Amino acid sequence: MLHHQYKTIQPGTFSDDMTVDAILYYYGNTFQKKGIELEASFSGYKSGSVDEVCIGKILMCLMETAAVIYAEEIYKAGRIVKIRGGTVQNQNVFWMECDWPADNQRHMLKEIKLCAKQCGGNAQIRKKGNRLQAEIVVMKTK
Repeated sequence: MLHHQYKTIQPGTFSDDMTVDAILYYYGNTFQKKGIELEASFSGYKSGSVDEVCIGKILMCLMETAAVIYAEEIYKAGRIVKIRGGTVQNQNVFWMECDWPADNQRHMLKEIKLCAKQCGGNAQIRKKGNRLQAEIVVMKTK
């Protein structure tokens, strides 16, 4: 009950960065309507350490990847997207994990890598069991 009350008091507060919160709040609501749980943690992310356009591109690319994957009807219950963001010294790390249905979404992996490159970073993508793990690292801009 306490957990539910906390969520109603602070809906959409994931970090101290308004851009991060707006994007995650939007996808959190969208996912919730489709029965997908969003687990987000950006407590280690330093607000403003990535250009606003880049943080938007990165987060939307990761969230859209999960949205496309979960649009397939084979996923009915227990769907969860995990996303984390953090600032470590001179780097920002963004990590996302979601289910991965075989190899029919390979074009999404190219999109993640392209997005990271456009923001001056790089992406590592791994498949762990039936889960996709994507990590994007970009240098701090401030």
